[in-house]
Amino acid sequence: MKPRSRLFIVLIASLALLSACGPTVQTTPPTIAPAPTAAPAPTVAPTPAPTVATRSDAVIATEIDNYIGKLVNAKLFNGVVLVARDGNIIFEQGYGMADREAQTPITDRTQFYLGSLNKPFTAAAILLLQQDGKLNVNDPICTYLPDCPDSWQPITIHQLLTHTGGFPFSPGISYAKPVTPAELQAAITRVAPAPTPGAFSYSDTSYILAGRIVEQVSGMPYEAFLQTRIFDPLGMTDTGYGTTALRLARGYTSATVAAEMFEPTVDYAAGGVYSTVEDLLRWDQALYTDTPLSAASRAQMFTAQTPIDVDVDYGYGWVLENYKNHRLIWHGGAVPGCRGLLARYVDDRITIIILANQETFDIDTVRPYISDIVLDIK
Repeated sequence: MKPRSRLFIVLIASLALLSACGPTVQTTPPTIAPAPTAAPAPTVAPTPAPTVATRSDAVIATEIDNYIGKLVNAKLFNGVVLVARDGNIIFEQGYGMADREAQTPITDRTQFYLGSLNKPFTAAAILLLQQDGKLNVNDPICTYLPDCPDSWQPITIHQLLTHTGGFPFSPGISYAKPVTPAELQAAITRVAPAPTPGAFSYSDTSYILAGRIVEQVSGMPYEAFLQTRIFDPLGMTDTGYGTTALRLARGYTSATVAAEMFEPTVDYAAGGVYSTVEDLLRWDQALYTDTPLSAASRAQMFTAQTPIDVDVDYGYGWVLENYKNHRLIWHGGAVPGCRGLLARYVDDRITIIILANQETFDIDTVRPYISDIVLDIK
């Protein structure tokens, strides 16, 4: 497998270039199983029998901490790292400050804007509506979008979810003020009057339109649908959309420079959700079960739908990769001031979650390094 290109990593990880992890002033177990009430807080597992590595979890945790510690000392990382096996946390540690001016330390409950880690939730929302019999991923998007241009008639929901609809990356809207989904759709109409479906081209606008379809079909605001159908059933009490987070990390471009303010409604269904590492672990573990997604929906989500590189494909909201003979399902997320990663080695039942509020976190370097430690790859 050839190395991933830098452009590919940036496309998968990035949202728009004029945003930040969170505003300076904040507004307004483990085997973690989905449940109708809040899930119990994860706890550190007592050294279960390894399913992949031959070394003890304590040794693995020490190696990860030593590696991240070097990045922290070099002022290249500020955030939180969680690693789990079979849903059991074997390493979890926060590093640095969520807000440097206020001297608020990062903890396991610090909330971060997810950037493109939002996309799997949007894909799941579409699949839930398909489970409900309210749409099909092969339907034309104009079946559900109001004021849909004639030139969009051939484009399907499937093409939105796989970034093959021919839409540009961004709707080209300023982050200066909140916007509505209808305003976003109008902006996309201006920047994409006649898209040409075809090859993979990473596109926030595609997932913005998918979120718009979720609203139109469900009759609920996008964020209310996610809350009702995903976050609440899984006990993801620290996850939400918009500016409602109470413990939101402030984004930084470097060890000393704060990032610009971020308006989450501009990224909407492509990147307006915030969460924590432990809530993302709940989400990860739910994807091994039939709640909220059925086996058929999960099969669609995790099936290679379109190629994007050698040994790398895109499913519905996820990157599918063969990493050194280990099956990997992952996604990155980024806004200026924030970086994030959720990597799922599904056959090994290994989960790696990293949320950072400093742009110098390099997914391309850190993910494989920590993966090799946990998978015991020399």
